Amino acid sequence: MKKLWGIVTISLTLAGCAAPVTSPSPTPKAQEHLYQAPDDCKIESILELDPSWEAFDQTDSPSGGMRVCAIGVPNSDIGVFFSYQESDAEQWGSEKATLESEGYKPFDIGHAETEVMRFEEASGELGPSCRIAGYADGVTFTITEPGFECDDEWNKQLAVAVLDQAKK
Repeated sequence: MKKLWGIVTISLTLAGCAAPVTSPSPTPKAQEHLYQAPDDCKIESILELDPSWEAFDQTDSPSGGMRVCAIGVPNSDIGVFFSYQESDAEQWGSEKATLESEGYKPFDIGHAETEVMRFEEASGELGPSCRIAGYADGVTFTITEPGFECDDEWNKQLAVAVLDQAKK
């Protein structure tokens, strides 16, 4: 009986010394972003403007948080070229510094959560070219319109349409 009592006492003592049982801590979630590289290049609000325009996906590999697109006249240089890259504010800060050194200037498109820069290239094979680059929570985007000067209203409409395509 003494042996049995000793085993029960040791068992109870060891049970009291054991680490408390806890539930596993939840796995931290990746930060949710408002924008991401979209699944396709079809921006209906742009395609509706001209029935001769088509959307083209020029992405080499659809994975990796990147999408490269064009909307324009098939088999021509007439169109709008745009791309998306999933990124964060730190990456944008580095890219923005480069853009500023190249002559890009801030451009307001009316989206408070978006930072946009614009540059008009005066010369080139096709004449002038308007370039836009921006960042919204989770994605950087670029827009190039070769052969055209920058136009405030059109550039705002275009940038908003490209950005809306990337909204989750």
